[in-house]
Amino acid sequence: MVATLTPDLEEFIQSEVSTGHFASREALIAAAISELRDRHSQLERLRQELALDDDSPDGESLILETAADFRAYAEDVIARGKERLANERGQS
Repeated sequence: MVATLTPDLEEFIQSEVSTGHFASREALIAAAISELRDRHSQLERLRQELALDDDSPDGESLILETAADFRAYAEDVIARGKERLANERGQS
């Protein structure tokens, strides 16, 4: 696969490789794609958690007024999801 990158991205990649942060362009690109995949997985878990919260019988709503509020809530939801997953894996 061939991808054309902007000069600033090319420079960034070259800098990361030349400073030893990555062994090669390919290693950097693989790490970036892996990180993107992880972020997508985290977002999907968050969406699932939010969907579960929407179905709550108490009907309470949560108002998130700032980005910091959202981050704190998202971190809490992810932590609860990881805990639930760990518990489910432990019961298997």
